[in-house]
Amino acid sequence: METIAVIHLGHSHLAAMVPYLWGRELENTNSNRVEHYVFDTSAHNIFAVDESRFAYGVNCGEGITLNPEIISMVERRIAPDRRVVYVSLFGGNSHNVLTLLQPARKFDFVVPWMPELPLREDYELIPHAAIREALLANTSIFLDDLRGLRNSVDQQVMHVISPPPIGNDEYLKTVVANDPYFSALGSENVTPAVIRYKSWAMHTKLYSDLCEEIGVDVIMPPPEATIDGKWLAPDCYGADPTHGNVHYGGLILRAIEQKLEGHFAGWDWLR
Repeated sequence: METIAVIHLGHSHLAAMVPYLWGRELENTNSNRVEHYVFDTSAHNIFAVDESRFAYGVNCGEGITLNPEIISMVERRIAPDRRVVYVSLFGGNSHNVLTLLQPARKFDFVVPWMPELPLREDYELIPHAAIREALLANTSIFLDDLRGLRNSVDQQVMHVISPPPIGNDEYLKTVVANDPYFSALGSENVTPAVIRYKSWAMHTKLYSDLCEEIGVDVIMPPPEATIDGKWLAPDCYGADPTHGNVHYGGLILRAIEQKLEGHFAGWDWLR
């Protein structure tokens, strides 16, 4: 058995996962010891949209690499006898930015590998490639973060796919109305669930295709966190329209531990 230090890097989905770790009891089983080290997003300006943004992925002139500050943090903080594994929660909300709220020009599209999904006959049918390009434009910076991580470390890397959409449109409307970001956009109308699911599926494929290309393991939403393999389970709904709750965070952490054939052995911040 070995002790594994899991380095968690990411954006808002990372922050949504942390509360599960507070007060979690240590486990003691005959398996690998898994310690979680969570990058402290509150200490760095990772959400800025200008040059002040703390970038995970940086261009060194010969391609994208992981920000050397993070490498230094890991070298200072993690004991040399630990096996290090990196987990990415980079981005994850581009599909919500694009399709959570209903645009004035109502559209639908066909997902090529899911042709059985229904279409809204009263909506404009647009090419799926247009959706892919819009998602790619919004998420490219986060995909570059993942490329930079993979380019910079020899250790195992995983990426956590963002939670699937909430399938209950009426419930979602109540959450959107109380969300500071989406309610500020002046609309409480939400896009029908099946279209939001299609967008999430397209977004997921962008990440999973890149992971396959560069050798990153994918952590999909756990089956027990979904309904019919499509929708976020009600006991995983968060306080906003886009993130899972503390229970969902626990399921993700346990999925990572299971993949590493280990048990929870503690956590700390990475600063």
